[in-house]
Amino acid sequence: MKQEFTWHAFENAEMPSRSTRLMNILMNIVAEYFAYVGVIGVAVCIAVMTLAFSAAVGIQVLDKVAKPGFFETEMQRSAPATKAPEVQPFKPARFAMTSAPNRVKGDVVSSDY
Repeated sequence: MKQEFTWHAFENAEMPSRSTRLMNILMNIVAEYFAYVGVIGVAVCIAVMTLAFSAAVGIQVLDKVAKPGFFETEMQRSAPATKAPEVQPFKPARFAMTSAPNRVKGDVVSSDY
């Protein structure tokens, strides 16, 4: 059986030196590292933007819910108060110990102990 080897025109017939192979390996490692760091950086940026957007939407929703009348319908709303009721001052209190005529014989406060 006869075999003939034909070399491709673009194939390098020489084996690359050891330093060239090592340099290629290091370049591949550095390129993969930068690709990894770049992808992680993009993912982190997307995550931060998503979190900021969802926080802004959440704050807007909570702001609308927290305002009075959000869960009320037109039928449930009462008329707004036009004037606050006037505050009535209390009359001064009279305590049993302060005035002598209020004491009754046999009362605990006025007992003869």
